[in-house]
Amino acid sequence: GGPGQSTNVLLRGAEAGQTLVLIDGVRINDPSATSGYAILADVLTNGIDRIEVLRGPQSTLYGSDAIGGVVDILTKRGGDMPFALTASAEAGSFATYHFNVAASGTSGPVEYGAAANYFGTNGVSAADAKNGNSEADGTHNFGATGNLRVHVADNVSLDARLEVTRARDSFDGYPPPTYTFQDTHEYEDDELLASYGGVNVSLFGGRFTNRIAVTYTDSDRDNFDPSQTPAKNFFAKGRATRLEYQGVIEADERRDAQGRLVRALDRAALLDRLKTAAREGFTSAAIAFLHADLDPAHEIQAGELAAEASGVASISREEGQ
Repeated sequence: GGPGQSTNVLLRGAEAGQTLVLIDGVRINDPSATSGYAILADVLTNGIDRIEVLRGPQSTLYGSDAIGGVVDILTKRGGDMPFALTASAEAGSFATYHFNVAASGTSGPVEYGAAANYFGTNGVSAADAKNGNSEADGTHNFGATGNLRVHVADNVSLDARLEVTRARDSFDGYPPPTYTFQDTHEYEDDELLASYGGVNVSLFGGRFTNRIAVTYTDSDRDNFDPSQTPAKNFFAKGRATRLEYQGVIEADERRDAQGRLVRALDRAALLDRLKTAAREGFTSAAIAFLHADLDPAHEIQAGELAAEASGVASISREEGQ
């Protein structure tokens, strides 16, 4: 079918309810569904900055609904300007239209981002038109997101996030007497509210970071078939409240001449690569590229790296004799 039809994401062969979907770290998996899957058909691309996918079992960090992996949809927040606005309007065939507006910026200690859009289309038949199914199954969908961070101190910040969707999706079914997939006038109304409030605290010079948060998800789904009495033939309501804590300890550290953190594990891996490069006759410049590829966030100055590379090359030659 077209827009608004059933949509799932499956990672590494896991079921739909075993892939956790987040928007700005807020769970949007439906608490009213027995499998706990996310209703991705109603997720609109309003103000998205990037999408991160973590494949493989992540139950230790995220719980049993992350057996397949995690998909995190991150919206725009902050930026170099106090206020940045984007807006768009589109229209096309099948009576399709899409309106979108998003704003983000940074003002003093406050970083924010917000977006809203509305999408509608008459769509096409979810059942195969080759079998005589010509009734269009459209969708009308409103979505809004909000993402706020306030830095109350150098090491303390507060977060507030919100995701709201409201959609009406038409679909086809299996009516009597043949009970085969064909045109019907069925439709569903979906509403989802997901919210997040959290505190971030960094201690001991950034070596111990803490996050504590409360999340709340509220889902309301109703299905209707106008050919039946009563027309409402299915409903599902669900609510979930979660208390989350995450602590990260930097057990060991080493800093370069500029005071930037260089992780000990990266240094060990770098040394191995430098030895290999020296044995193979790489130049200092080539070794510098290897280091930038390994640890670009904490790149050592070229002069320091060249000196270190020369030392490794000398050691390598002695070992090879």
